Amino acid sequence: MAETRLLVALQGKSIGHSNISFWRLMLVCLGAVFLFAGALWLLLHNLDVPIARDYDEGVYWQTLRAMAGGRGLYDPVFYSQPPFFMFSVFPTYLLLGETITAARLGIVVVSLVGLLGAFVLGKALAGYLGAAVAVVLVVTDPLYLTLSQTLQAEIPCIAFSLLSVALAYTWSIRPLGRAGLLLAASCGVALSLGCLSKLLGFSSAVPIGVIILLRWWRLPAGQRADLPRVVGFGVGFFILMSVVVLLPFVGSLTELWQGVVVLHLDAEIAYAGQQQGNAARILPYLRDSLITYVALYGIAVAAFRRDWRVVPLIGWLLATVFLLWRQTPLQAHHIAVLAAPLAAIAVIGIGGFLPVRKYLGPRTTRLTVVAWSVAMLLVAATAAQGIANSWHRFEAEESLFGSTNDSLAAALDLSGLTQGDHLVITDGQFEAALADRDTPAALVDTSFVRVTTRFLTDDLVIAEASRPEVGAVLFWSPRLREGLPRFYSWVSTDYLLAKEYGGGRELWVRK
Repeated sequence: MAETRLLVALQGKSIGHSNISFWRLMLVCLGAVFLFAGALWLLLHNLDVPIARDYDEGVYWQTLRAMAGGRGLYDPVFYSQPPFFMFSVFPTYLLLGETITAARLGIVVVSLVGLLGAFVLGKALAGYLGAAVAVVLVVTDPLYLTLSQTLQAEIPCIAFSLLSVALAYTWSIRPLGRAGLLLAASCGVALSLGCLSKLLGFSSAVPIGVIILLRWWRLPAGQRADLPRVVGFGVGFFILMSVVVLLPFVGSLTELWQGVVVLHLDAEIAYAGQQQGNAARILPYLRDSLITYVALYGIAVAAFRRDWRVVPLIGWLLATVFLLWRQTPLQAHHIAVLAAPLAAIAVIGIGGFLPVRKYLGPRTTRLTVVAWSVAMLLVAATAAQGIANSWHRFEAEESLFGSTNDSLAAALDLSGLTQGDHLVITDGQFEAALADRDTPAALVDTSFVRVTTRFLTDDLVIAEASRPEVGAVLFWSPRLREGLPRFYSWVSTDYLLAKEYGGGRELWVRK
């Protein structure tokens, strides 16, 4: 009996799932359609709010504008992320009107890929119930949902990381033959795209590696010789996909390396004092999220069943926490990457309902099911409250946008005081894009990190501001005004103060 249970666990099957009738399959498909339709409704809600949900939204909007104008990433456009994030949203941005809504819609599309990954992973771990629960847990995570409507790099990273781990678990069920080769290749491609969206995606390589080792250990001795060929096939497709994505930048590899790697290494040194506070930012998310406690239940159930499939997921969670702990500076949106491994660990606990009856008896089994269901309802209720609060906040801000919002006032002033082909130097990139104005390609990003690491200097910005096509300078945050004081003094002598918005926010136009 022990060998039979082990075989069932390795194959990702449970009692009652071996022979699915046609009508049951139709019911599953219909349920999946409704599930994804509901998720899409959540993702599209308030997508068109013309307010910057994060400073980086303006940076990436200006980056997309530069790409649409024919300028290349890294050279001359400064860009501090791997390239696939921009590649993933650029088609919808270009085809749907080059607006912030079009850019966010690209993130929504990629987010659906993440939900597909959650569905496949949940199915591999706990059948179709697990698939449905995994999708609900991921899409209702407040951080994941907010970032799915925000022009940020985290969602492409999470989406393809989820898909790669899901494909790895599916591969572990059928590791050899044509199916094994196809799944290994798909896993390699998805892993490459996740890593080339944001470097945090490398944490998903940990569970994939552990899955391979455990699968090799469980295979009969006579079949182990075939496994390296299949794994090598997947590694080959990882390398091939990486080459395809990076090939357009073969002439600007130095700039790519500087922006994606050196900048972050320098930031790690410059912000070393802040790293000690990273744990204080990560722990509240884990402590206050009910999904953490459901995940602990999943670990307990897996340990009780001796289910090895939880080991890669724990490794994924620990690797993600470690990368977040090393991240400097650590921002709130980075922490969203924890949603994927926590949801996966929570789902694996579902598979404990059937076997637990044999060991604990029907009464204890019912209590276990009720306790787990209550926990899931509490998770959903908490998530719903967070989602509602987020929607109300954006709706309140949008109601003010037409009358008192300073962003709209600055955009209208930029439109009226500059010509359409004028460039704007600013640390309020979103406001410039609202005015349909571009920033210089080298200054799409004027973040504190870039200033602190000296990737952005007074001399560089003064040189850009001296170009005749620059028509205005908009100080919208302390990044330029306080970070580059010599540049601010230079502007006050070479430009004319046109508008003041309070709080040090000023619009200067060329004399």
